[in-house]
Amino acid sequence: MFSGLDLAFDAEKLQLEPDAMRLAARTVVLLAKGASAGNRFDAKAELGSLALDGATRRVAADRVVLTASGTRQDDPFTLSLNAPRLNLSPEAASGETITGAVTLTGRQKLDARFALAGVSGNARSFAISSITLDYDAASADSAAVGRVSTALAGNLDTRVFELTQIDGTVKIDNPGIPARTVTLPMQGRVRADLGKGSLTADLRTRFDDSTIEARLAMPTLAPPSYDFDVTIDTLDADRYRSTAPTGATASGSAPAATGSESTIDLSALKDLRASGHLRIGALKVGNVRLSQLDLTLNAADGKLQLDPIKAGLYGGSMQAAAGVDANRNAYRLKTTLSGVQVG
Repeated sequence: MFSGLDLAFDAEKLQLEPDAMRLAARTVVLLAKGASAGNRFDAKAELGSLALDGATRRVAADRVVLTASGTRQDDPFTLSLNAPRLNLSPEAASGETITGAVTLTGRQKLDARFALAGVSGNARSFAISSITLDYDAASADSAAVGRVSTALAGNLDTRVFELTQIDGTVKIDNPGIPARTVTLPMQGRVRADLGKGSLTADLRTRFDDSTIEARLAMPTLAPPSYDFDVTIDTLDADRYRSTAPTGATASGSAPAATGSESTIDLSALKDLRASGHLRIGALKVGNVRLSQLDLTLNAADGKLQLDPIKAGLYGGSMQAAAGVDANRNAYRLKTTLSGVQVG
């Protein structure tokens, strides 16, 4: 990956026992540098002391400091990590708070700082009681500033890893958002079972006047499949619709598409496998108000079905079914209204 990789090593009071697979040293310094097309790095690792025992599989390190700088696709970056103390063995793992920072400047910008505290575990399982991340990122005309905290637990035998007690807030600035700026709080948990090849997440957030609760899952990671169950108490979709461009006609009509312009590319649906439910207590869309919207989605074999779609509508009810067949580029929609009162 990197051409011209240079390494340098220095240490005081170095004790090496190859037969016993032991190494001990103080004031350890490791230097590395390399470059490739558009990428360059210059790194330095310093350790106050280091002890390795291959026979007992124990590692002990004090005052670990890692710094690096360089370019990634011609954008400058810096990285730093500080670990005051680390002890690893088959029986236990422990350490003091690990802190670090990453910065990226250029076309994309990132200023991130993280901390890991409460490291514990053994050769089979581990836990980190507190992980915090503060970040400020920007790209083109979009920006995001946020903070997230969580805890991490993992089992290396079963390959199950879980982020628990996720709590964070992100402020997004994007001209594509009608209000331009939106702040999203988020709570939840994420569980990955790599042994079974699955992923689940329970998340809760609030967007403007909407409280959103979602259970998301990937029953299989390869090939990917998706499940979801989303509940929203209230949603005004009209608030987020783009306004008509200057010069639009009063009726809002547009010339009819002709030829290839009338064909929508549905090829992305051919490999989609998904199922789920969406419930919205109160929905306003196209200046139409619906209540207790409940829809079921299923997608497989190039077909996407929304069936049934049920909602209350102006004193009555609506029941509908819709579908798209990517194999034949065909669409269907059936709607039944009952007891709807207009006027």
